[in-house]
Amino acid sequence: MKHELPSTPSSGRRRPRPAKTRQTSLVLLVDDDPDLREMIKLALQAAQLTVLEAATSKAALSCARRRRLALVISDIARPGMNGLRFLKLFKKAYPQVPVIIASGDPKRSTETKAAQLGAFAFLPKPFALDSLLKLVNQALATRRTGRP
Repeated sequence: MKHELPSTPSSGRRRPRPAKTRQTSLVLLVDDDPDLREMIKLALQAAQLTVLEAATSKAALSCARRRRLALVISDIARPGMNGLRFLKLFKKAYPQVPVIIASGDPKRSTETKAAQLGAFAFLPKPFALDSLLKLVNQALATRRTGRP
């Protein structure tokens, strides 16, 4: 698709540009399960959020370097670098971006470790989408106001 600059009337004045639409928050969703990613993505998009997806920690870190993220939602168990290692590296580079960790690991120690590494919240799998959306709204509000 070819992008064109606004035309200039013969008077030399520029034509006014349309008002900018409200930019939505950019959420990075990191999970190796494509079906789960799709389900969560659709719920987030229905909540008027823009969603980027990554199947691996490496892809997620690469994405974070290129985009200004408002929030990350990540699982823990995935091939390669696991979610806790990702969380540690991500929070070191982007401490202001909240991270919600979702995991099917029932161990309390996993939740504790995620909190120690700076996770905003820990959501046990399986979870209801409304529970996730509530946490997403809380995380984004905290990001905007700087207060929990």
